[in-house]
Amino acid sequence: MAANGWFCQFLADVLEARVERPVELETTALGAAFLAGLATGVWKDLAAVAATWETAAVFTPKMTATRRAALIAGWRLAVSRTLQARRRRPDTPRGQSCRLTGPQVQQRPCTHPMRCSA
Repeated sequence: MAANGWFCQFLADVLEARVERPVELETTALGAAFLAGLATGVWKDLAAVAATWETAAVFTPKMTATRRAALIAGWRLAVSRTLQARRRRPDTPRGQSCRLTGPQVQQRPCTHPMRCSA
């Protein structure tokens, strides 16, 4: 995701924070290499590792507060609707609990591949 400029800008906008894209995008592998280097003495300490950081791009918030609030409200509504729909799954008999989706109030048997209500 760090390679995607649109995503980095959107992240900066929504978080209202500066986002830095590193030169090296494979930071998981780089982190493992840094730890190995620290363990074997290639780097003296974390400060020496931190000195190797290079920034390729910087993204600063540009979105208006009104737009940010509207997007976050829409996201919260979508999450709420998803959670409500999940609670109303029509695949578990009334009073039984589905292992995958929790207590249910519908009247059809569970159709999950693992047969939750079995």
